[in-house]
Amino acid sequence: MGEIKSLINSLGIETSKVMVQYISYKTNKVHFQIPKKDYVLFQEKIGFVHPEKSEKLELAIRIRNRLQRTRNPNYIEQEILNILEYKPTSTIELANELMFTIHGIMPHLNKLLEEDLIVKRGYKNKSIWDIA
Repeated sequence: MGEIKSLINSLGIETSKVMVQYISYKTNKVHFQIPKKDYVLFQEKIGFVHPEKSEKLELAIRIRNRLQRTRNPNYIEQEILNILEYKPTSTIELANELMFTIHGIMPHLNKLLEEDLIVKRGYKNKSIWDIA
């Protein structure tokens, strides 16, 4: 892992310290992070071959570079309802569609849920939202 970190750093891309997540019944997970400010540089110099990872990186860059960072909460909540009219949708799909992070969209979803306008199915990171 140290060699990979050094190689990435040699390209001018910053990395966090190496972290180890101990998992008793599996192989430990060893990883480091790249700061958001270096996502574009990472994409240009390294990138991903895996289509889903590549798509997630592109979305993260678009979210970071969006021109309008704050929007009227009523507008956002109406857009959520518009999306859900067509089909039940996961949290991450809603966030991606509206160019939000998961933490950015959750207050809007929770408000709509409290107002009984939408329902939540599933659990934790597998939540599916639908019109009530």
